[in-house]
Amino acid sequence: MQRMYGRADRFGSWIANMDVWRTKDGRILARFWSRSSDVDSCSYEVFGLKVPARPNREDLGGGECWIPRCLRDEYENWVTAEWQCE
Repeated sequence: MQRMYGRADRFGSWIANMDVWRTKDGRILARFWSRSSDVDSCSYEVFGLKVPARPNREDLGGGECWIPRCLRDEYENWVTAEWQCE
């Protein structure tokens, strides 16, 4: 798999992470995780997203804007839910 995007957000001592990967067959996978043992990780497969075979910064918009809004919203919901449990 090829890592396409990574993000880490710090909340005090707690760090939330989102990683987006592309598989060899072109599927896009995302994972929300933290090293905290009390956090439930989530995994997703993203459908309907076309990513170039060999993307560069220009292909991906130079940031997270190419990641579907619904996935970014889901990450924010996950962070909110897990942060409230800390």
